[in-house]
Amino acid sequence: MLDTIPFINKRREAFSNPRILLTNRGGVMDRIKPYFFTSFNFEKIKAAVLFQDVVGQGLEYAKRSKEMDTPIVVVEHGRGAISDYLAPRKMPLLADKVCVWGSFDRYVLINGGIDEEKIVLTGCPIFEGLSRTKTSHKGMNVLFSPAHFTENKDDEPLNVQILNKLNSIKDITVYTKLLNTHSKELRTKHSVISTSYDDDHLNKCIEAIKLADAIVSNQIGTFELIAMYFEIPVIYVNNRPAETNVLLNYYEKSDPKDLGLVFINDIEELEKSINKCFADPHALRKECQEVLLTQAGVGLTGSATQKIIETIKDIAL
Repeated sequence: MLDTIPFINKRREAFSNPRILLTNRGGVMDRIKPYFFTSFNFEKIKAAVLFQDVVGQGLEYAKRSKEMDTPIVVVEHGRGAISDYLAPRKMPLLADKVCVWGSFDRYVLINGGIDEEKIVLTGCPIFEGLSRTKTSHKGMNVLFSPAHFTENKDDEPLNVQILNKLNSIKDITVYTKLLNTHSKELRTKHSVISTSYDDDHLNKCIEAIKLADAIVSNQIGTFELIAMYFEIPVIYVNNRPAETNVLLNYYEKSDPKDLGLVFINDIEELEKSINKCFADPHALRKECQEVLLTQAGVGLTGSATQKIIETIKDIAL
C-alpha cells in the first residue's frame, strides 16, 4: 500500500519562490506564509522576513543574517511598531527593507532619519479581504480593551477602575478582551483571552470586536484600528495623561477626535459617551476612514499581501 502523500498548505508559487526564514507575530503574516517555503537554516534561506529586528530573537536572526549576507525584510506587525526606530529609543534598522502599513508610518520614518529607499508602503495584510460583517446579538455589548502594562504593573488598578464603572452601567453587557498577561481581576465570564505571539491572537481579537456595539480603551493600538474597520465607535478613557500626551505627539494631533476617538478625561463620563455612541455610531466615520488609510493602508490601491511578497522576492533574487 502506498504511503499517503502529506497535504502541503502552499500556493503553487511557493515552489518557485525563494525559501525564506519567516517570523510571524499573532497571525499578521498568515496571508504571506502560503507563498513561501520556510526554514531556520541560514545555509538554505535567501532572505529573512521578520516582524522586528530590534530585540530578542528578532535581533538575533537579524544579526545572523547580516553575518551571512542574507537580506532582511521587516514587516510592520502592529500599529506604532516602527516607533522602535525613532526617538527616544532610536534602535538601529538592520533590515534592508521595512514594509509599513500606512503613509503616516512612511512619513515619520523619513522624518526620523531612515533612508526612504528602505521603506515600502504596502498596507496591512490583515484587512485584505476581511469581511465587515459583524456578529448578530441581542442587547447592547460594550467591549473593554484594557492597556497592557509591560513596565509598570502598579498601573493595573487603572484598568480595574474602568471595568468597575462599566459593570455599574445598566442595560449593557460588558466583555473584556485580555492578553494572558492581564490581571486576573479583569477576567469575567465574558472575557476573551489571547496571547499576542500565538497564531490565533488576531482572530480572537476580530471575533471579540465583531460582537461589540462600542469599544472602550485606554491604550491605542492595532485593536482599535480593527474596531474602526468594523465601524464600531471607540471611546478612549484618558486615565493616563502622560501616555496620552506621548500618543498625541507621536501622531501630531492636538485634537483626539482626529484620531477617530470619542475622548473622555473622566470615567464618570463613560455612560453618557456610550449612550451617544449607541445613538450615533458613525459620528466620527470621516475621521476613522482617514486613520484607517494613513495608519493601516485601508483604501490603498493594490494588494498589501502581493506588495509584501514582491518586496521579499525582489530582495531575495
